[in-house]
Amino acid sequence: MTGSSREDVSEFVDQVEYLETQPWSLMFLQETFKCLEGEDFVTPAGHRIFAGVSLFRCSVVAVHRDLLHALLWFDTKLRIPLVCLQLAASRVLFHSDYLPQVGLEEALFLETVEKHEDALAKHKHEFDQQIFGGDLNVDLDSPRDEAEARLRDLFLD
Repeated sequence: MTGSSREDVSEFVDQVEYLETQPWSLMFLQETFKCLEGEDFVTPAGHRIFAGVSLFRCSVVAVHRDLLHALLWFDTKLRIPLVCLQLAASRVLFHSDYLPQVGLEEALFLETVEKHEDALAKHKHEFDQQIFGGDLNVDLDSPRDEAEARLRDLFLD
């Protein structure tokens, strides 16, 4: 694993492995561990972890080992990890999103929204539906500015 703290990743994997006692198929997690380069790896129990790029704590899509046969493609080169699975007749894109707080640095927030738009546009012909989990740091029902309105349109369109 390049660009990640081995201790942070090990602790994260231990937490995922602990979930063996609970039923799950996919997990969308935010603020997990530092990941300077996007990564994907398999846990000792056979689950696959897809982590996006982040200088601080990254977003993750965790796929249960029983669903790995449905994996079509993934992209971990961006802040948001993208994972596409073939589920029945649909290609479903899953992504885990963690956005900066809009009040802290509006320019950074807008830049992040633009990168999300670009990532989804790049892959728009490679999926039929999308499902996301995230910590968006906004109220999508009542956007306060252009960036929040664009984000609402991106995720709820």
